Amino acid sequence: MPEQIKINNNTYLVYDFDRGRGPGMADLKNTRNDFINSKEKPYVVISNPIEGEIHFEREDEFLTELHTHLRSYDPDKCILVMGDANLTDNYARWCKNRKEQNVFKHTIYYPYKLLMRTINHFNANPIRRKHLPEKYKHFVCMNAAAKPHRFHMIEKLFSNDWDTKGYITYLNRYGENTKHMANENFQGQTLTLDFDGKQIDQGQNQEILPKEYKQAVFDIVNESIISDTSLFLTEKTWKPILYKNPFIILGSKGTCRHLQNFWGIKLYNDIINYSFDYVTYPQRLHRMVEDNLRPIMSMHMNELNKWLNLQSTQDKLSYNQEKLLTTRCESLYDFVDKHIHG
Repeated sequence: MPEQIKINNNTYLVYDFDRGRGPGMADLKNTRNDFINSKEKPYVVISNPIEGEIHFEREDEFLTELHTHLRSYDPDKCILVMGDANLTDNYARWCKNRKEQNVFKHTIYYPYKLLMRTINHFNANPIRRKHLPEKYKHFVCMNAAAKPHRFHMIEKLFSNDWDTKGYITYLNRYGENTKHMANENFQGQTLTLDFDGKQIDQGQNQEILPKEYKQAVFDIVNESIISDTSLFLTEKTWKPILYKNPFIILGSKGTCRHLQNFWGIKLYNDIINYSFDYVTYPQRLHRMVEDNLRPIMSMHMNELNKWLNLQSTQDKLSYNQEKLLTTRCESLYDFVDKHIHG
């Protein structure tokens, strides 16, 4: 059932879709007549900040069903909250493409839920924080759920014989969804360091880092989505920043620029060419590999450790960590109310 919240004499019915879109949609379907027929006309908040992609190339069943249930309600009272930094533009584009009337007057990018969860785990678990002045591997690349872009990244690592230069996990969480993509370089087999796919629990074990994590210089982050329109960040991005590991991200178009401009994160321009961040996928993967991973993998570990231990590099790592730890993460309810009423 929705949670009813009152803030500054405003009533919000908050439907929590983070616990599962099925239960959230069932709650909305079962209670829609209550708020449609109520005299108070509360704000209806569709809360799903741990998801961040609107689909254009295929049917977006989530938005389609939301429109079905909310089409007869006042759009000014409907609020959509997601983790997509480009939510407002993407929702408007989705409505235009489908010739749909806008159901949500208010579309809100709420980026703090996964960040808060990752920070809370970081604060509660001081292990894996100590800086090792000498690393043993070029990279770590951790992947739980099998997805095509992650498969292709790992395939690149194996085909170039870079797998010996790093630590790789591929847990096939939720099933072996990329086995059909198997080739001579990578067959989509399960690769583990500590937990396997069944042991990774949402919000718990997935925050835990293997001991090998701090033995590698770079975290090659394969984010949850590689969209050219939606932009969504998860704990996969926050972990290397909090644990002071340099990182390079295969994510949505503009991810690195967003980290710099929205979050104030300092990038590693002295060793990474970020032009890959501006091109569409799969060219983004190709440019990331050829312009960045290839030269990094060609560096001797002594050279890479020397770069890592430069004062300028260590200062940047410390600055970025502090930037996240001091971020003011407003509660969802206060954030929404401030957005609506100023």
